[in-house]
Amino acid sequence: MTAIVRDQATAATTPETAKRDLAITGMTCASCVVSVESALKSVPGVASAEVNLANERATVRLDPAHAELGALVKAVERAGYGALVIPEGDAARAAAVEDERALRLRYVASLQRRLIVAGILGAATMVLSMAPHFIAGIEHSDWRVYLLFLLATPVQLWAAAPFYRAAWNAARHGTSNMNTLIVVGTTAAYGLSVAATFFPALFVANGLEPHASLYYETSTAIIALVLAGRFIEARARAHTGDAIRALLALGAKTARVRRPGGVEEDVAIEALRVGDVVLVRPGETIATDGLVLAGASAVNESMLTGESVPVEKNAGDEVTGGTLNTTGALRIRATRVGQDTTLAQIVRLVEDAQASKAPIQRLVDQIAAVFVPVVHFIAGIEHSDWRVYLLFLLATPVQLWAAAPFYRAAWNAARHGTSNMNTLIVVGTTAAYGLSVAATFFPALFVANGLEPHASLYYETSTAIIALVLAGRFIEARARAHTGDAIRALLALGAKTARVRRPGGVEEDVAIEALRVGDVVLVRPGETIATDGLVLAGASAVNESMLTGESVPVEKNAGDEVTGGTLNTTGALRIRATRVGQDTTLAQIVRLVEDAQASKAPIQRLVDQIAAVFVPVVFLIAGLAFAAWTLFGPEPRISYAITAFIAVLIIACPCALGLATPTAIMVGTGRGASRGILIKSALALEAAQRIDTVAFDKTGTLTVGRPEITDVLVCADWGEDETLRLIASAEMRSEHPLAGAILEAARQKGLALSEPTRFEYFPGQGVHAVVDGHDVYVGNRGLAVAHGFADIGDGLLGHHEAAGKTPLIATADGKPLAILALADVPRAAAKDAIAELREMGLRTLLVSGDTRRTAEAIARTLGIDDVRAEVKPDAKAAIVAELQREGRKVAMVGDGVNDAPALAQADLGIAIGSGTDVAIASAGIVLVGGDPRGVPRALRLARKTVGTIRTNLFWAFFYNVALIPLAGGAFYPFLRVLLSPVFAAGAMAISSVTVVTNSLRLRGASIDR
Repeated sequence: MTAIVRDQATAATTPETAKRDLAITGMTCASCVVSVESALKSVPGVASAEVNLANERATVRLDPAHAELGALVKAVERAGYGALVIPEGDAARAAAVEDERALRLRYVASLQRRLIVAGILGAATMVLSMAPHFIAGIEHSDWRVYLLFLLATPVQLWAAAPFYRAAWNAARHGTSNMNTLIVVGTTAAYGLSVAATFFPALFVANGLEPHASLYYETSTAIIALVLAGRFIEARARAHTGDAIRALLALGAKTARVRRPGGVEEDVAIEALRVGDVVLVRPGETIATDGLVLAGASAVNESMLTGESVPVEKNAGDEVTGGTLNTTGALRIRATRVGQDTTLAQIVRLVEDAQASKAPIQRLVDQIAAVFVPVVHFIAGIEHSDWRVYLLFLLATPVQLWAAAPFYRAAWNAARHGTSNMNTLIVVGTTAAYGLSVAATFFPALFVANGLEPHASLYYETSTAIIALVLAGRFIEARARAHTGDAIRALLALGAKTARVRRPGGVEEDVAIEALRVGDVVLVRPGETIATDGLVLAGASAVNESMLTGESVPVEKNAGDEVTGGTLNTTGALRIRATRVGQDTTLAQIVRLVEDAQASKAPIQRLVDQIAAVFVPVVFLIAGLAFAAWTLFGPEPRISYAITAFIAVLIIACPCALGLATPTAIMVGTGRGASRGILIKSALALEAAQRIDTVAFDKTGTLTVGRPEITDVLVCADWGEDETLRLIASAEMRSEHPLAGAILEAARQKGLALSEPTRFEYFPGQGVHAVVDGHDVYVGNRGLAVAHGFADIGDGLLGHHEAAGKTPLIATADGKPLAILALADVPRAAAKDAIAELREMGLRTLLVSGDTRRTAEAIARTLGIDDVRAEVKPDAKAAIVAELQREGRKVAMVGDGVNDAPALAQADLGIAIGSGTDVAIASAGIVLVGGDPRGVPRALRLARKTVGTIRTNLFWAFFYNVALIPLAGGAFYPFLRVLLSPVFAAGAMAISSVTVVTNSLRLRGASIDR
């Protein structure tokens, strides 16, 4: 597992470059991504910059000697967005997550203030605009027009100020974005209304009716709705760090460390060092990854495995920082501390996985019907000046303040030579608002051109659009808050402090960042193990669910390794920290998830290319619609043309396209991480859903990877325990793996072995030893026959051999003693895993270097379709290539160095987390817990995630292809209906919310059988 992040980091950076992450605020669509990337790339020393819309993170690769982090932040801020550098280190990262949340909360508060003003004044503007429908004789009242102006102006000039700033910033960079659209649209509506309000003679001189050119309600409604969407979006985004914060919270803050001399002291988790002996009392979180030196306890590892049953830990077992020691005291030696712990790695992994772009959008759209513009249907009072001015007053604050974020974002995009969703909103609402202002203050212009000024009022349109968009963005941001849950949960697993025992026996609690390799960390029951380490003393059950997804605690004893972030449950452990900080397993897992979520699937890159030209094409369509209505439309042509122009700009939604892939990837990879399935890139996720053949290595993948005694036939009157004791004592000096299996079986039974007084090893045959005066031989048939076991039945031995087992025959004092059968037995869940794959319609294959008889026996037991036996290590990749030439999409599952070429050759490499670093580095997916059932789970998750992506893209494309022509009036000759811009704003909000909601379904999707 330690290689997971090292390999990612190696691939991500070169000796000349470093990778740094920034949290970005204020982005709304794919065009914002282009603006931020352009701003970052303009900083000297930046080699590349990739921005993820989904988790609002930017990954920058730069030359540290020439690029300053402060310059990156300033570049983003100049582009009209907020930026915060994410530091390295557990404590700093956790603090940065909180700072990022505080930054988002400040943004939410700002949006909320503007939304309140825009909503109140926009509602008043719309009521005043509708007044002529209910009160006869006031449509031409000047006071109504001026009051509309007074109501709309604060909305346009203050509530929409963020949109203007963002639009200006985008324009300064030569780009445009969603804010540009909002600014242009609402300013046009507001400006036209102002002109009609204060310069009616201009409209009259041109044959226009000034009061018919009031659009205050349109601009204020657009600004209010857009602000509502962004407020809901931002409020949700404020919670995007919840998962990582939850992960960080799992870690212990301090650790009780036993120093040389027996002195115990509580130290901050940051002060733990690899090698420290940590004492963990019952009920304490294990401070860091380590090895149980002494003690025994049940450890709740649900944070690693997802399983709630504690795992027994004894001396020699590994424990993971962040797990909970429940029943006994443990003494562990820290093997990994700080960023090297399992918990820190998981946090980084989730952050990387979630860095694959995904904003979550809008849900308030259903209320859009309430804000339907009624100005064009008002009779009797539509020419009241007071109504027009009141509409202006109500719409202006919405347009100028509530919609300000859209203007800023649109301007920032324009400065970078791009455009985005904000550009569309700004142009659409500004057009409605500006035209309304012109009709309000310059009605003579409209009259002179034969237009009715009061028929050119779109205040309600602009305000309703802004309010709907803001409401949608608020919902989107609120939903986005949950896209980072997985990373926050991983970070929360890590301990904050560790109790370190210093030389002399003094114990102190130290911050986790202060831990050093070699520190002796004390982990009490119930504590999270602070860092990766080796148990020096104690025995406990450690809950490693955060690593494996299995809730049953694992027994850890002296000599065992433990992982930071896992939970010590039953006993106290003293561990020596072996990895700290960014080197711990948890830190590596977190980085891996972050990298995976920052990666782009091939389909996403195509979507990005489409999004880059989307907004300019929308502007072109809107312009063509305006021209067509002006030249060929029925009267009032200008009114119809403006409505179509604004509706096309507002209804187009590049956000849905931009969100379709990254939101699903973020949620999918986070879901996988919570179940011990680490997806290293979006490419691996996309490859996994196409797999039709799964090839397995045998040893360590489908089997436990070590021989175990499966059968014992006692041939003397010694009793099974005494027989096993004699055989194990005879094997004490042997280094053969089969001898190790016999000794382990005796140890588990608690048998007291005797030191042999004589020992001989016969290569290829067995051993001879004198134990307690008995002459004992243990070995193959030839050795047994030569020393007292002449009548061995071929049937029994053949039965064992046919089952893939190795028979050992023992004699004592020249008489038969026992026949043992040993085998590398299948993992408990291996048969279920194969059955699940076959139910999924996949072909299964066993590729093994073992003899054909052994391989076929395992295949029969597990139900595997095909067997390739006696395969040399370098031939495994050739077998995978052969399957690929047959048109198969192959996943290779392995754990050893010899599996690495096949893992790399396969369409998808899946490594067992307990395997070698080389295997893990070559794989696209890592199963942390080593459970073979993780293979079908991973493939199910990939299928569901890619299915969600396809559904998202279908609806995003279908929405834009179907509704843009409708908004432009293409169906008017048949339906005699022209879509209102307010309905367009509601539909736009619905599209993004639909995509995000569909992606969030993956959080609860079942990936089990």
